[in-house]
Amino acid sequence: MDDQVNMSRRKLLASLGVAAGATAMLYTAAGTAFGKEQHSVTEAVYGDKPCPACCNIGASITEMPDASAFLNEKINELSSSGGGEICLPPGLITVKSMIVLKSGVKLRGQGDSTVIKGVFNVPTNRIITSPYDSLQTAIGLYDFCVDRSGANAQHGIILGGIHHLRISRVTVRGKSSAESGALGVSVFNAYATIQSQDVIVEGCRIEQSNNFGIAFGNVKDGMISNNVFIDCYRKCIGLEAWGDGTPAYLNTHGIVENVTVVGNTVHASENPANHIGGSIGPAVYVGGASGGTVRNCVVTGNTIRVTDHVCANYYGITVTGAPTLPCEGITISDNSVYNASGAGIYAGVLGCMTRQLKISGNMIMNPSVSGSKAAILLRNVTDSVVSDNKVIGTTHSYAFEEQVGCDRNMVTTNHFAPGTLGVVNLAGANSSYFSSSHFTTYGGKKFMESYVVADDASVVLKSRGNPQRGIFMIASDYGGNYAILVVNGAGAPIVISKSADTQVGATNPDVDGALNIYPNNGTELVIKNRLGSARTITIDSLTK
Repeated sequence: MDDQVNMSRRKLLASLGVAAGATAMLYTAAGTAFGKEQHSVTEAVYGDKPCPACCNIGASITEMPDASAFLNEKINELSSSGGGEICLPPGLITVKSMIVLKSGVKLRGQGDSTVIKGVFNVPTNRIITSPYDSLQTAIGLYDFCVDRSGANAQHGIILGGIHHLRISRVTVRGKSSAESGALGVSVFNAYATIQSQDVIVEGCRIEQSNNFGIAFGNVKDGMISNNVFIDCYRKCIGLEAWGDGTPAYLNTHGIVENVTVVGNTVHASENPANHIGGSIGPAVYVGGASGGTVRNCVVTGNTIRVTDHVCANYYGITVTGAPTLPCEGITISDNSVYNASGAGIYAGVLGCMTRQLKISGNMIMNPSVSGSKAAILLRNVTDSVVSDNKVIGTTHSYAFEEQVGCDRNMVTTNHFAPGTLGVVNLAGANSSYFSSSHFTTYGGKKFMESYVVADDASVVLKSRGNPQRGIFMIASDYGGNYAILVVNGAGAPIVISKSADTQVGATNPDVDGALNIYPNNGTELVIKNRLGSARTITIDSLTK
């Protein structure tokens, strides 16, 4: 799977480089369209073909009370004549109907000084769109701003059924009075049954999207890279394949495959003032919970920071399949998640198919409210690897947790600081392998941990399995000193076997010259060293 993803990524990067070079060469043939020393836009060339007159938009478009009919006419003319680039001037361009892009048309502005603002008489789902019932090719959006703050404007851009789509350095800003998002390719509110292919969205800025910042819903071979998300609420980035719908012609499902999400910076907000309607979070969503398939995708090198904590359930990255269609072959690697009150990474949902994940090299840090979830949480996940992740400064319940339905997963060489109830909780997990040499404290069913404990000092073992029971061997480096115990809640541990210089009780036996073991409460076991000098104490769970 990794080879396939890498090949796809190389292909996408190569095509991006070629496209960028070609655009620069074509666009600079006559210089910057609106620079002081330049001539009319009509002098620009596209290969050896002069730019058609319809590209000469001119500054008067900013004076129109409604420029939508004018823009759509120019788009249709340019597409019919073989395509080309429409250059927009700086200033505010007001549209009162949707702008519909067609094959071969590139729309380019002058950066954030070019603003397209939607102002509608009735709630309108998107400001810029494309046909959904026929394949479009070679569409590009560059260097302008879409303003969603106008009356009845919802999403900024939703496109579908396009092969070879580039969106670069586009800002989508503002918030309207209805639940809305920012930029999407073949997503929900218009179910494009034609899959988009070769799609790159890069260098964009998304502000205050309260339902999707950038979303792919039916895309093959794509990249979402180096975008910035400011004060976004729900699913800032989404690879969410849509599913069955109503009416009947929507009864098909989207497929998102071979997409890389890399190098994005996400400032996610929990503040309800930034959101209208819908459910909370997560910051990044990968999956087909609504009925589609997501496979062979990579989420890597992204930075996610959550602010404005108002609950304990805002996730950083969520991965989940659909009940009958899988989410599989997903790599979640080298991401940094700060302050996620819910799980930093949450994979799987009971009753859905989530499998063959690789979760590696991620860092989960410092939620500012106490979360009820683990920093990394798996549920109904199979055949996956969790390795080389770090959990630091967490106030989650656990650093890592496997819940019901997990099977054949490998969890190894992670660096987990303890949560409020311990490091690891395996509640209903079936046959995972743990290598826990880097765990910093003991919790749940894990293999082995060692502590150096000073004379007359104690080590407290937290969250001994779930519920609080299990068989454990505790030993020190003092002359074969050991105990094998059955631990069951707050009662005195049941001794299977022990050495004479080990004392076990319902309360602290406090016997000199011995290892004293006793419950502190229903979830904590205390081992006190009274052997006369500092000793290495090793704990091994025998219920694996």
